[in-house]
Amino acid sequence: FKAFVHLLDGGGQVVGQHDGDPVGGFTPTSRWRTGEIVVDTHRIPLAELPPGSYGLKAGLYEPATVTNLPVQPPTPDDRAELGPVEIDW
Repeated sequence: FKAFVHLLDGGGQVVGQHDGDPVGGFTPTSRWRTGEIVVDTHRIPLAELPPGSYGLKAGLYEPATVTNLPVQPPTPDDRAELGPVEIDW
């Protein structure tokens, strides 16, 4: 699987993102256990964004089909809401 993090503007459009191997490929998802908390870091370039409020969502997807895996609690777009982000230059 691949991990993704999306930065969204007020209209819900993706204005920044990063996709990559979970945990940099060091801990394959096949080794994850149910209920385990896995910490992952993703850097999203912000240089072109104006100051303001943004949303942050994340998830996993199957690369062959580019289909997001379901998240808990369920969401219509299968992306977990990580919360608001305030950008203030």
